[in-house]
Amino acid sequence: AYHFFDADDSLVAGLAGTGAGRFHVADLLAVRAGTLRHLWLDRIEGLVQAPSYHTMAAIFIAWGAWPSRRVAAAVSLFAAAVCFTALVIGGHFLFDVLLAITVCGFSIALAGCICDHERAITAERPVQAVRVRT
Repeated sequence: AYHFFDADDSLVAGLAGTGAGRFHVADLLAVRAGTLRHLWLDRIEGLVQAPSYHTMAAIFIAWGAWPSRRVAAAVSLFAAAVCFTALVIGGHFLFDVLLAITVCGFSIALAGCICDHERAITAERPVQAVRVRT
C-alpha cells in the first residue's frame, strides 16, 4: 500500500529494523507482472500473504462476539469491512481473502464438532452422587 499510494518515506521511518517498509516492493511488482523468475526463500517478505490474517482475525472476533446479540451486528459489519478493504487497498488478492474465509469456516466447523463430541461423551456418563460426611 505504501508504494501504490505513494506514501512519503518519513511515514515508515520509525519502522526501520522491524522488517516493515518498502524493501519488498520491487519483488512484489515483479511477481504481479510475471517477470520474477527466481524466488529466494530468505527474501519472501511481503510476497507470501495468503491466507489474510487480518481477515481471519476479523472473522474469529465476529464469531466470538456472536453470542452477544448487542454487539454481534456491529462486529460482523466490522469483519465484512476488513475483508472488503483488504481487497480495495491492494493489501490482498481475492484468493487470500477467500482462503482465509475457508480456513475460518473449517476451523469453526471443527470446533463445533469437537464440542458436540465432548457434549455427547459427557451426556453418556452417569453422574455419581458424592456423599459427604459431616
